[in-house]
Amino acid sequence: MKTFEEIEAELINQKDGNLLEIEKFKNNKEKAERTLKIANEELIKAEETADLVAYDKAKGNISTSQHAIELYQKQLDKLESTPLVTKDDYNQLVSDIEKAADKLQDELNIKGAKLMAELKSLADESNAVYHKADELLRIAQYDVCLLYTSPSPRDRTRSRM
Repeated sequence: MKTFEEIEAELINQKDGNLLEIEKFKNNKEKAERTLKIANEELIKAEETADLVAYDKAKGNISTSQHAIELYQKQLDKLESTPLVTKDDYNQLVSDIEKAADKLQDELNIKGAKLMAELKSLADESNAVYHKADELLRIAQYDVCLLYTSPSPRDRTRSRM
């Protein structure tokens, strides 16, 4: 079973590969656009000088540049609109992500159950401390401190006088 890290690496590789291809065709298109601009300038010069050889060369460069721009744009459109994976690959990817998520979630649930058991133990200890303190307070109040709360026989005789 693939981990999230493996799946992420695979996705990044596919995405980066596609971005590199897109960048390559963008650069080629920009180069063809620069070549077209130069060819148009050369065509104007050839027309001004009535240089047939330069004129034919410039026309050929213009045509080639226009075709190159068209070709690179089609490739860009294709790269930007075509999914990087097939439907089956996508479904497998979703399945791999779900399995990895389920595995991690199961591990977290086990950790959580252990923590809950530990919290229950702490709550039980805290409850025992509370009950022991309550028991000791009762003993102190009713059994040990009874001497301080009840009037002594001597106090009774004084009050009768």
